[in-house]
Amino acid sequence: MRAILFASLFFLLSAALPGQNALRNAEKLSAQYAYEASSAELMQFIEAHPERKYDLGRAWALHSFNLLRLGKMEAAREANRKSFDLRRQLRSPEITENYLRAAQIDMNAKDYGAALVSAEQGMQMLIENPRVYADLNLYAAKALYKLNRKEEAQQYFDTARDVLLIEVGKADPAYADLLYQGGRIQEEREAFAEAFQLYAKAYHAATYPILQGKMLIYAWQAYWLEKWTNS
Repeated sequence: MRAILFASLFFLLSAALPGQNALRNAEKLSAQYAYEASSAELMQFIEAHPERKYDLGRAWALHSFNLLRLGKMEAAREANRKSFDLRRQLRSPEITENYLRAAQIDMNAKDYGAALVSAEQGMQMLIENPRVYADLNLYAAKALYKLNRKEEAQQYFDTARDVLLIEVGKADPAYADLLYQGGRIQEEREAFAEAFQLYAKAYHAATYPILQGKMLIYAWQAYWLEKWTNS
């Protein structure tokens, strides 16, 4: 009896491993900016495993991210919808990722009201990943700045910053990236002094020389824009 149970368990695990490896490989490719190659792997996985709803939810979500990076907004929106529907059926807490993706797509489409709604809906869900919660707050802040609701936007940005400080600390690249994003927001508002401060903080938080160099350039530009506008 034990031998039969062991054999059945081994069979199930062996069947699952190729799929898991495919998803991990797709995630690795996406992290390396090889978005088309990543999505090609994902589509093969989706076609081969129509019964694995949980993994399909992950696959469609990553495919949506890749399409967003490639600038294919409507295709990204459709892929995100498919992931959302699967996760809603499973009552998966990962559905918060889909609200975040919807906010990102709406921001790219310049539909700032819709982006704010998506971000705030995501924050009302059970969120297991603090990084997703921080990103939802960041996109709510971005949308509110575009809608000229500056005080509310700053509150959301501060929440995103505080969450990342608690979860990852100042030495994590995610914290430096958040400060950079904040600097870009302030620069769009022509609040160059605030942008300079955020870029300077991002420089000190950055752990990679390339990111540090990028922050120095942006800080230098913001510094001189502030000088020029006040001269």
